[in-house]
Amino acid sequence: MTARKHLIIGGRTQKNNGGATEVLLRFLIAALIVILTATLVVKSQSVFSGSQLRSAAVDYAYGIAGNDAEIAVISAVSEEKFTESGVTARCTGESFRGKCSVAIEFLLNDKIIRRTSVAIYAKIYRSVAVASESLAPGVSLSEGKYEIRKQDVSAYSDGDIPSPDELNGAALRRPVGKGFIITRSTLLAAGGVRRGETIAIRVIAGTITLTTSGTALNDASPGEMIRVTRNGSANVFAGLLADDSTVEITVKK
Repeated sequence: MTARKHLIIGGRTQKNNGGATEVLLRFLIAALIVILTATLVVKSQSVFSGSQLRSAAVDYAYGIAGNDAEIAVISAVSEEKFTESGVTARCTGESFRGKCSVAIEFLLNDKIIRRTSVAIYAKIYRSVAVASESLAPGVSLSEGKYEIRKQDVSAYSDGDIPSPDELNGAALRRPVGKGFIITRSTLLAAGGVRRGETIAIRVIAGTITLTTSGTALNDASPGEMIRVTRNGSANVFAGLLADDSTVEITVKK
């Protein structure tokens, strides 16, 4: 009886062990399916980490601004994740000065599917003319009055910086303090006229050209507008200053 009971218990024990094994096996299979499914999902995603986007933005900004620039990221850069695979990213932007941002576009099959940006601060350095002493209006620039020095020009556009050829012999139209950058707007180019100077006036009326003289009412470089009065008259005329320091006024019929 004891043996029979043992056999029955043993039989039940074997049956129970078999059931537990089957449950465990099913659990392992289910877990394996979940893992494989998750792996496939991960493989089908495109992920761009914040550090990747940050580095790409900085490298792109240096490529545009030049190696003399100083580029600093001034905001947090978040990860960008896509459920699709094959997503690519590209940086865009043509000019970086001061507080600005690098735009990043994410593309799938050459189509933009998302945009973001990385905020940066760009310091731009250029070799520019700096006043060696305090310079008054009308002073003609010559060696010793300025020096070429590498300066932070982030607050200026490239168009504000005169070329070396523009500096030679140019007069100042406004004062420049010692150590300050000499910009194109402070210069009166060769052939320019200062306020109060006597100037030749050429009046063109159809096929008729008359020449007289007058007084300049503002500073102007060739190609700029200048206002003048005829000597002995209160009338004010405006015209373009020609390369020969003559103001041309065209009278329309």
